[in-house]
Amino acid sequence: MKAPATLAIMVISAPLIVGCAQSSADYPSLAIRDFERVQGSFDAPDAQPVIAPAPLPEEKSARIAALRDQLGAAHSRFMAEAPSARSAVRAAAGTTVGDDRWATAQVALASLDSQRSQAAEVLADFDLLFADTTLAFEQREDVGKARNEAEAKLREEDVILAELRGAID
Repeated sequence: MKAPATLAIMVISAPLIVGCAQSSADYPSLAIRDFERVQGSFDAPDAQPVIAPAPLPEEKSARIAALRDQLGAAHSRFMAEAPSARSAVRAAAGTTVGDDRWATAQVALASLDSQRSQAAEVLADFDLLFADTTLAFEQREDVGKARNEAEAKLREEDVILAELRGAID
């Protein structure tokens, strides 16, 4: 039984083996041809000019000034309310939920949160203005600087709120 299988394999593979034994003159060489060789030199292109962003339009500069004024007013109101909220929280120390002093402290904290949210709205407006200025490829340094100022004031307010909330819990 093995002989017919071996014979069949030899008969099938004979044409394949013969095909491999043919002359290489019938097929192109796989060696690199002259025109495939690297020739010449590559010079780096001249440096591309750096394109500067457009100047900030006057209406955006005016918007930055208006937002800074809004931020200053909101932050001033927050800072003006902070001492009375601190007093209310001190008075509520050690009380339980439902006590009048506790409720007064919660109202004072809510009022501070409201003032903080007004400053946060200004920060959101600065974020939108920054994105708009970036997409318009305009100078955005003034917007970024004003945005950073708003973030700093909000961080200051957050520290005060966290301190007061920690004292009442």
